[in-house]
Amino acid sequence: MDFKVLGPVRAYADGELVSVGGAKPRALLAALLTQPGKAVPPDRLSDAIWGTDPPATARGLVHTYVSGLRRSLAATEHHQLLIRDGTGYRIEVDGDRVDAVLFERLVERARGQVLEGRPDLARHSYARALALWDGPAFGGLGNGCLQPEAQRLDELRLTALEERISADLASGNDAALVAELRSLVHEYPLREQLWGSLMVALCRQGRRGEALNTFQHADRLLRSELGIEPGDQLRELQQAMLTDDPRLFGTESVLARSMPDGSTAAPSTTPWTTPEGPINQLPAGCGTLFGRAELAEDAVRLLRPAEHGSTPAIAVLSGAPGVGKTVLGIHVAQRLKQAFPDGVLYADLRGYRPGRRSAVDVLPRFLRALGVDSDDLPSDVDELSALFRTLAESRRLLIVLDDVCSADQVRALLPGNPGCSVLVTSRNALAGLAASHGAHRLRLDVLSPEAARELVERGLDDPGHAAEVARLCGYLPLAIRTATARVPSGAGLAEYLTRLAGPQRLAALEIAGDEPTGVRPSIERSYQLLEPAARYVFQSLPLLEGPDFDSTSVAAITDLPDEESRRLLDVLTQEHLIRRRADGRYTMDELIWLYAETVAPNIEPVITVPAQGRTRRGAAVGQPAHPRTRPPRSSRYPQHNIIANARSPDLKSCRRAAG
Repeated sequence: MDFKVLGPVRAYADGELVSVGGAKPRALLAALLTQPGKAVPPDRLSDAIWGTDPPATARGLVHTYVSGLRRSLAATEHHQLLIRDGTGYRIEVDGDRVDAVLFERLVERARGQVLEGRPDLARHSYARALALWDGPAFGGLGNGCLQPEAQRLDELRLTALEERISADLASGNDAALVAELRSLVHEYPLREQLWGSLMVALCRQGRRGEALNTFQHADRLLRSELGIEPGDQLRELQQAMLTDDPRLFGTESVLARSMPDGSTAAPSTTPWTTPEGPINQLPAGCGTLFGRAELAEDAVRLLRPAEHGSTPAIAVLSGAPGVGKTVLGIHVAQRLKQAFPDGVLYADLRGYRPGRRSAVDVLPRFLRALGVDSDDLPSDVDELSALFRTLAESRRLLIVLDDVCSADQVRALLPGNPGCSVLVTSRNALAGLAASHGAHRLRLDVLSPEAARELVERGLDDPGHAAEVARLCGYLPLAIRTATARVPSGAGLAEYLTRLAGPQRLAALEIAGDEPTGVRPSIERSYQLLEPAARYVFQSLPLLEGPDFDSTSVAAITDLPDEESRRLLDVLTQEHLIRRRADGRYTMDELIWLYAETVAPNIEPVITVPAQGRTRRGAAVGQPAHPRTRPPRSSRYPQHNIIANARSPDLKSCRRAAG
């Protein structure tokens, strides 16, 4: 159960508000929560409810309120939280379950981070602490002993707010502070720390005249309201601005403040970094790059840190399974390392493999690399993401996110600092990331015959067969690397080429015991992640004469509505299992076509189409299509004739020919 006193006094069980009664029972609960786990005597509880004027029946009423509160809390807990302890009462709750206790712990953590020279972490801890507030402490409720405690907490909130702003200034987050500080000095005009922070923020924005006018405003206000002059800190700030003191912009802040232990904190404006220097989480590369020089140049150009941009550059390398996205991505990142002095963060999201990772898995690893202790890591993904953006704000980082399956998988991993860049590799085109974050999309196709031949020659002892091996591998980099790793030297080469040209080509492109290098498993992972309707269409494509078709032929052979057929073809296109040509027709790479033929006999016989369309011709809207028997492809199974070309004027006769 969680308890809130930084605002109205409330109790929550599993996120649901628990009714604890009116003002007096809530004042009693507040008094108990000021000392969680400790016995509170009845007289103190009475003082919290009535102050110095309790009724004659106060002791009995306290017991009545305790009984009612105990019933309310017990109704949602398996054990009793409110316990009789000697002559008093104790609420048995962990301190972190009380927002006031958690607030003070977070403030102490933030102060420690400031003293360690880590203002970027401190500002996040302060922000988490201040976000717990929802109004005056105890909601303005209570008498007697609650009043000084409420005043203490309210004052601590304002002090923490001032310290958070100082940490923001030390982290170089000046521009965003001016509007907030103007509002705060209007609300709390007698707090000189806020006036000083506003002066510094304005001065760092090149607005020294406004900063000096701010001092004059504060001077007049303090004289008229309190009859006093501004304190030493404000006057020193004014003098620093008049003399262009470099400390206003450098690593030593002139806006120091005394910490509770008596030390003086002047956080460095230089972001804290790991002692080891630039981070480098990149895995080893895969040697020489073939046929990707132009794409590599485009990616490097797009990802160089923007000098005047407002958002980080994001580039997506997408393409079919095995086309070499990771190889190119690592090559590009290696080339860019010098442009990102704070380093390179890398994560394999395993989007198309078992053990898929989400942001909550990746962010702790990134944050630890940036110097966050494991004990300081939030558990909530939104807080993890906010802390990551905070730490990235003052750094120049390249973030490489490999094997991503959807835009949602990476959005929480994106920084906001334009000095950072993000490189994503995916089998999916990630159109959503382009729409939401302006990502640049670069598509990888199979290699050109010339580049494929060069890649084969690098791994084959007999270059005379390089062109043939490249062709049988469909010019797919993964297939070529697997084939050249498997092909025996000498007399065994001819036997392997015969197998590679035969009906078991996909099996010949696997290495026993090393599934990631196999072409079939690589394609299969994309196929298995398709929605059922898209799998049905993919299975049906070998009904066509070859891997060159249009949406009309697919609608005919699947008995799907034209609109639904086009949608599902778009899904397959986004996953790079097929390609759409400029003339509107579709093609499929040879090895993917061979895989489609292997799953075609397992075609799913029943499919439901969304209600806005129809199912099979003659079927009612929203009802499943009738099971259909899939005829085999004519080139493989001569006992049947199937559709030869979608341009046939008589699709009904084509369908009859298909069985």
